[in-house]
Amino acid sequence: MLTTQSSYDSTSSNSNSNSDSNSDSEQEEQEEQELKTKAKIRSTVNLQLNKLSKTLQNSYYEESNIFRNISLTFHLPSISGIEKTFCMEVSVGESIQNLKCLLRDKEIVENTNINLIVNNQTLLDPLSLNDIDYFKDKTSASINIIKN
Repeated sequence: MLTTQSSYDSTSSNSNSNSDSNSDSEQEEQEEQELKTKAKIRSTVNLQLNKLSKTLQNSYYEESNIFRNISLTFHLPSISGIEKTFCMEVSVGESIQNLKCLLRDKEIVENTNINLIVNNQTLLDPLSLNDIDYFKDKTSASINIIKN
């Protein structure tokens, strides 16, 4: 009986060592997989940081350019069919809403309930001229006024 137990212990011991080596192998494989995952995450984060950095550089250039002047010619069709033309020099940092207010203050239009159109594109109030690609490198531009 003692011999049987000894052989059982030996089998159990071999099983444990095989289990330990399998466990070690699995653990090494898991650690290797974790390292690969971390490397992928680092790579993705670095790419995103590079893109963000380029975006910030472009944004800085665009925003540092907001004081550049641009000459605008506004075209307002009248009821009689004769078009009225008005010129104004502003900075490219001016918002569209502010342009509408300037037109109202100069008594070109009665209120700010108008649309400003450039290149068949309606200019949206919260944007500035600098936000619109059409004005990026322009020193002058023509804008059509459409009353609502």
